[in-house]
Amino acid sequence: MISYEEALRIILENTHAGEPEERPVAECTGQVLAQDVFARQGFPPSDVSARDGYAVRSLDVRSAGRQKPVVLRTIETVKAGSMARKTVGPGTCTRIMTGAHIPEGADCVVQFEDTDEPRGHQGARVLRPKEVKIYIPAEPGTHIRRAGSAMSEGTLLMTAGTIIGPPQISALVTSGLHRVKVIRRPRIGVIATGNELQSMGRPLVPGKIYNSNGPAVASMVSCYEGIPKVLGIACDREASLLAKIRKGLKWDGIITTGGVSMGDYDVVRLLMGKEGKPLFSRVKMEPGRAVLFSLLERKGPEGVKITVPLFGLAGPPAAGLVNFEMLVRPALLKMRGVETTDPAGVDAVAADAFSNGRPVPLVKWTILTGSCGAYCVTLCGSRNTGESIPMEKANSLVVIPAESSVNPGDTIQVRPLDWGGGAFFP
Repeated sequence: MISYEEALRIILENTHAGEPEERPVAECTGQVLAQDVFARQGFPPSDVSARDGYAVRSLDVRSAGRQKPVVLRTIETVKAGSMARKTVGPGTCTRIMTGAHIPEGADCVVQFEDTDEPRGHQGARVLRPKEVKIYIPAEPGTHIRRAGSAMSEGTLLMTAGTIIGPPQISALVTSGLHRVKVIRRPRIGVIATGNELQSMGRPLVPGKIYNSNGPAVASMVSCYEGIPKVLGIACDREASLLAKIRKGLKWDGIITTGGVSMGDYDVVRLLMGKEGKPLFSRVKMEPGRAVLFSLLERKGPEGVKITVPLFGLAGPPAAGLVNFEMLVRPALLKMRGVETTDPAGVDAVAADAFSNGRPVPLVKWTILTGSCGAYCVTLCGSRNTGESIPMEKANSLVVIPAESSVNPGDTIQVRPLDWGGGAFFP
């Protein structure tokens, strides 16, 4: 039996980022840039108005005031997406909307609020005046967004290793890029094992339980931006499991659930002793002490051997999902090209007490609450009985060291779960 830290080191040493692929920007959410990206064009592409108002010459309005406004003649209205046709000269102005190109001759914008243009309910325009009173002076450049002020053509926009999300997609598209090179998402085969398992959608027969592990693990692969390849249920025979594993060898990794303990029918452990290269099969961690990591091989192009990692998770759902979060998650992040695989943790004040009398660290499902940096964590479902919090109600995990205790008011490290839905996001 090895420590959790040693198990994680072995896993990360034997998993690798996928190769780059070129994809449409809009389809890259969650993927990692494989190379530096430079802006193809500046933004905005020309000088544009930052306000709804009037494009004017600063010389014409330098004496404007509330008691003595400057009156200008309106020559046209320009909206975003269209170009001005007329030049702003002495004594004239152009009505202009936010984002519209600044007309020739104008060097500043006076917003509607600083003019006498009548405004209807919630600012709706009620008429287009032929002339307008300007109540304030304006310096050159007022309310104008200069060409290239947000980004300049050719500048470094993002570096390799950047995780792409909505803000990055916006910036990439704005800069003129529609395809980028990203690290390919890992494709992971998912196999549930056990004669007792039955697929969803049919009435249970005596002695059977529904296969919850397969869908749950596939969901977690998706949550961490992997691509699950569900291979179904293998019964407790080596031939059945081997057939599933051989199908999964074409993917980047395989996850099995169940069959890793010391029983006569724990076929994952038995088969990996024959067909794979097991690197560990027990970890000092509860729940999920029985967890296996093994290496398999397949032949790639031109007969090159490719290593495929197999993660054998514990069968009990609460233990198997702890295995996934603590050991598989970091591997998936590395396979995606994410530079930092350490979980984001927060300090929280314990709301109740818990004592771990076991000789190994205990991973507890917990409930994290709070905001603005002041967090509180509940360790037990009932303060009277000390019962555990059901995993379906938890939004975080706490690792309690071997033979140690937590008392109310203690500050401890908590790992929020970012699985979506009811997850806690600090």
